[in-house]
Amino acid sequence: MVRWNCWRPRCYGTDAQLATDYTHRAPLSDRPRHYTLGVESARLEQPTGLAMSHHRSTRRPRSTRTTNVLTPDQISTRVLAQEARDSAELITAQNRVLELVARGVPLHHTLDVLLREIEAHTPGTLSSILLLDPDGIHVRHGAAPSLPDSYVRAIDGEAIGPRAGSCGTAAYRGEPVIVEDIATDPLWASYREVALAHDLHACWSTPIFDGDHRVLGTFALYFRVPARPTPRHYRVIGATTNTAAIAIVTSRESEESARREAQFVEAERIAQLGSYDWDVRSNVVRRSEELCRIFGLQPEAFPATFEAYLDRVHPADRARTQHIIETAVRNGTPFEFEERIVRPDGSVRHLRSLGKWVVTEAGERMKLVGVCQDVTDRKRVEEQLQRSEELRVRNEELKSFAYMVSHDLKAPLRSISGYARELERQHRAQLDERAAYCVDAIVGATQNLDRLIEDLLQYSRLDAEMPTDTDVDVAALVEELLADHRAEIAAHGTQVAVDLAVSRLRTWRRGLRQILTNLIDNAVKFSQGSQPPRVRISSEQAADGIRILVADNGIGFDIAHRERIFGLFNRLVGREQFDGTGAGLAIVRKVAERMGARVSADSVAGAGATFTIDLPMAGLGTHA
Repeated sequence: MVRWNCWRPRCYGTDAQLATDYTHRAPLSDRPRHYTLGVESARLEQPTGLAMSHHRSTRRPRSTRTTNVLTPDQISTRVLAQEARDSAELITAQNRVLELVARGVPLHHTLDVLLREIEAHTPGTLSSILLLDPDGIHVRHGAAPSLPDSYVRAIDGEAIGPRAGSCGTAAYRGEPVIVEDIATDPLWASYREVALAHDLHACWSTPIFDGDHRVLGTFALYFRVPARPTPRHYRVIGATTNTAAIAIVTSRESEESARREAQFVEAERIAQLGSYDWDVRSNVVRRSEELCRIFGLQPEAFPATFEAYLDRVHPADRARTQHIIETAVRNGTPFEFEERIVRPDGSVRHLRSLGKWVVTEAGERMKLVGVCQDVTDRKRVEEQLQRSEELRVRNEELKSFAYMVSHDLKAPLRSISGYARELERQHRAQLDERAAYCVDAIVGATQNLDRLIEDLLQYSRLDAEMPTDTDVDVAALVEELLADHRAEIAAHGTQVAVDLAVSRLRTWRRGLRQILTNLIDNAVKFSQGSQPPRVRISSEQAADGIRILVADNGIGFDIAHRERIFGLFNRLVGREQFDGTGAGLAIVRKVAERMGARVSADSVAGAGATFTIDLPMAGLGTHA
């Protein structure tokens, strides 16, 4: 039986029809008919991977037919045998590549091995795989073991499109693009020069698809001469694109898995959240890297057992922790609780621990999975908030008490002061020297007590006032405050210097006014005994904000008391030397804190003092 259908497709072009005419339709006669057919060669010795097998067939009457002519059956047998060998070789090559994929070998190396196998299988070809970028627009070099490096660089990163050579067009269309002659094909108009310069004359490109028929890249075969594909080439192309798709998809899935794992590890680190799973039957615990870090141990130093975990639980919490988990194991219930652990360095950490069971479809418990979150910082914040709340409540009580005491003292104080002044005005002449002295003392004491009450009220009200930033003319504010001290400055001959490098800024005006009022008061007051008294008010641009300084050449103070002087009612000198309640600098610091500013002092006893206010840059609109 003639198996004509097996070898007919391997004939070139019109030879197939010619062969059909001669073998099936031509009538037998005594005159011999001769024909030559171009059939796919079994050895592929030509540079294009094609060869012409010339089979001379002579048809004669049955009685005179020669025996040295290949019959269609013989040709078919040889072709089928070659197909079997080709298939075996392709399967072997695919298996070698798939083994690399299974081992997790980098994609570019895997694709390089694949193409070398294909080129060995089809001599005379130069193969290439381009990978489509995630943007879906550009293709990147994947592998091309035999193409010139300069050509690979020239096409790397090019955009796909309707006329982008064979590969760019195949990726754009999502279908094979066969260009038999680059020199004449319009698809290569933009790349023809670079291809011919590298002696590339034909290119067949086929898209590589994933399971959802999305283009992953392209596989191309190049030739040094114009050429068209044969069925054997199509089998090679199909095997190659399928294998390449497996390699690319597997590699990208591995990359995505690694990316997600890295994200998970980073999320655990940021959240201070470690995970575990515990096979209760085998008592094997698998812990995440972050969980080991929370416990202060390297993974290899943390035995994979439940007992190793229990050993790290704080002794005071151990029995409770063991009871909770053993109950969950016994009853198959989830759990959530807080516990403390002790790290190898002795530090104690607070954990929030959760666990639940993973069960089979039949309801059988497989393993216990869960997380432990380090909540130590949260616990500290909660404790600080609790202390802050307690302090706030005490401060509120103190302010209420201060206001009540101040208000209740004001009324009798006004009465005492009123009666004392009446004695002084209407009965002065009737008082002896001692009585007059007592009246003066009463008046002075009530005045001092009144100022003390006012300072106490002012200090207690500071927390209730909300700072509001406005544009402040510092020069005008300083001039206004100095005007309030004009008589005192003139009386003592005080020399006042104002040097404001920054004269306008945006801040809480009332707060700044209170600070400067108290500091200028002190500077003028404590420099009165100097010869001559000097006060200097200046401002300058600092690295992180604006700095205002108030300096004098007065009595100064011992630098050891630089913090004590900011305490409420802390005085370093007696009232007999200088008036005052001792609340002024405490008010300065509290106002500065409300403004987000810092206030500091520097001094040498007997040589004056300098007070510095550092206002933050944030929120300040400054200009000279």
